[in-house]
Formats: sequence, structure tokens, C-alpha cells
Amino acid sequence: MALTLAVNQLDAGLGDPLVSGGLLLFLAALVAFVVLTRRAGGHHLLNLRILTNHAFTYSLLIYVFLQLV
Repeated sequence: MALTLAVNQLDAGLGDPLVSGGLLLFLAALVAFVVLTRRAGGHHLLNLRILTNHAFTYSLLIYVFLQLV
């Protein structure tokens, strides 16, 4: 939700506290998610090892950028 809010307010510029705070909150949540997922052992909500497949990762990035457009 923080990422959506920050992207919606990008017309105010990156210096706006709402934009920069939303992006920082999103990055902190993403880092926390990855760290907690790696510590979870064998029970993962999402298998992040799929991102080591370069074809899948590039396809995912293209899809995400197209959705932003």
C-alpha cells in the first residue's frame, strides 16, 4: 500500500515526504519480508528461489513495467 501511495503522489516530486516516506517504508517492508522468508526454514509462503531463473525474472520485470505504464 505504501508503494501505491508513493507512486500516486510522484507528481509532487521525490522530495515530497509522502513520496520518499512511502518508498522507504516499502523498501523496509520488502527487506523484512525477504529476511523473514529466509529464516522460515522449509515452510515458505512464496518461493523466492524462482527469481534465480533469469528468463522468469526478466519476464516478470517486463510485466511489472507494462502494468505501471
